[in-house]
Amino acid sequence: MDDLPKNLTLFYVSGIFSLIVGIIYAIMLIDGNSAPDGLMGIYILFCLLPVIILVIIDRFLVSKFGNQKVNIVEFSFLGFIILLWIVKMILNL
Repeated sequence: MDDLPKNLTLFYVSGIFSLIVGIIYAIMLIDGNSAPDGLMGIYILFCLLPVIILVIIDRFLVSKFGNQKVNIVEFSFLGFIILLWIVKMILNL
């Protein structure tokens, strides 16, 4: 338990947060009165499967390469996505 703060990565923290929020929101929708809300809750649960896979891959890569190298790759990936959003906003596509 002492190694937990040392092994945190960007995808791990955001993945766990999105899993918690997604499961709570999906349960609220499934318990709703209308059928479309229940279907949306089920859809959200199915959309959480790639997040679970991403967290598992992240944990495997951290155990193999260390959290510093994995964090560098994850932050560069995030920077590339932000760069693409900025280019899209400038070009107004």
